[in-house]
Amino acid sequence: PIIRLKRQKSYPQTIRAIPPQDSELETIVHMLMVVEQLRSGHPRTEDVLEKWSAAYPDTIRRGRLLFASGVLERLRVAEASASEVVDYLHDISQESD
Repeated sequence: PIIRLKRQKSYPQTIRAIPPQDSELETIVHMLMVVEQLRSGHPRTEDVLEKWSAAYPDTIRRGRLLFASGVLERLRVAEASASEVVDYLHDISQESD
């Protein structure tokens, strides 16, 4: 038997971009995205990070440094809480070079 699905409600074709509501949280999320991208070992990782760097150069650089430091792995091994990790990430995201 063939199952026919009802067509879902169509949405407007226009997509609106909403600026970040919390720039500090956005920085932390981007840093974590960089770490995960590097950790994945995907063959196109450098291409992706290069494109992200065009929009967020400082944050992507900080994410690379975070990955290279291995500190997230040490926090995981130490069983740090999520709030401790976020506090740490917030602190390093605010550091000036």
